[in-house]
Amino acid sequence: MIKLLCYLPITFLFGITCMAQNATIKGKITNSTGKSAEFLNVQIKELNIGTLSDETGEYTIENIKAGTYHLIISGIGIQKKSIPVIVNTADKLYTVDLTVEEAIGKLDEIVVSGYRERTYRNEMSVAAAKSPIPLKDLPQSVSYVTKELVIDRQAFRVNDILKNISGVSLNNFENRFTLRGVAGNSYQFINGLRVSGRSFNALILNNLERIEVMKGPASALYGNTEPGGSINNVTKKALPVNRNSANISVGSFQTVRSYVDLTGPLNKDKTVLYRLNAAYQNTATFRDLQEREDISVAPTLAFVPNDKTRIDVDFVYSIINGRTERGQPLYGPSTEGASRLFTTPISQSMSRASDYLKENTFYLFAGI
Repeated sequence: MIKLLCYLPITFLFGITCMAQNATIKGKITNSTGKSAEFLNVQIKELNIGTLSDETGEYTIENIKAGTYHLIISGIGIQKKSIPVIVNTADKLYTVDLTVEEAIGKLDEIVVSGYRERTYRNEMSVAAAKSPIPLKDLPQSVSYVTKELVIDRQAFRVNDILKNISGVSLNNFENRFTLRGVAGNSYQFINGLRVSGRSFNALILNNLERIEVMKGPASALYGNTEPGGSINNVTKKALPVNRNSANISVGSFQTVRSYVDLTGPLNKDKTVLYRLNAAYQNTATFRDLQEREDISVAPTLAFVPNDKTRIDVDFVYSIINGRTERGQPLYGPSTEGASRLFTTPISQSMSRASDYLKENTFYLFAGI
């Protein structure tokens, strides 16, 4: 019992000595105008402890052991600040007054990235989430047709290339598709904007860079859209280098087709760019009365005053002269008073010579 009483004072004094080795940091925080900065977060990064400044801008952090630390000050409307502080246990009190800078009205940094497509395979999508997210990380199914596939397929209209995408089928002989079994009219987009009006003919591909098919509902990003999905057509952009190409081809059913694609700068500083895409096709098919002539002119202007600003203006004018496709009759000539099913030739059409389908389409887009 006597030995225990002897140890108790020693233990008590040792505890007081340990507590005496801890220091305190206090101070006052003001803004650039000298006013008190109230209710800011003051934290010691290495110890993960901290406090808030009061209404007078003062703060106090106690029980800090010896060491080198970083004092972090953060809050709404100010720039985050880090101050190194060295604590020596010989000094029990440290006064650290701080001045912070306001950050009201400053926006977060926005990073814009681009990438080139060189193969049929694609791994990124911008339209599906309006940000560059890998397709494998998207909760939505997105199919993609690159310009390499369009060129190799020698496709002329959107109908020709959408055959490569699963879940998309031609709904009728007009410009209507069924996506995941749902037919609709408000699924067509150009550069992420819904195309107004009703067209009986598919878009021509001469001014399109790629086609994106977002399967399933996308109303969270694009408003009122069809539940089956949406088709986004991305137009070609003007380039700061001179690139010129021309193509002419002939084929079956008296088909004649030609393309022209010209791009480059219009001034020495390369702040004004242009691109001109033009296409012409005159063709028939194995179907009766289905001759068609297509003309498309799509100039583009771009204003690039610096590396952070770009204004694009796209103009598309299309002329289509053709006839309405009304399908093939099911019943052939009657024999012995009864019509025979599926006896008509596949070339026969229910269209008339006067069933003209002529369209003049005009689009004007501007984007920054």
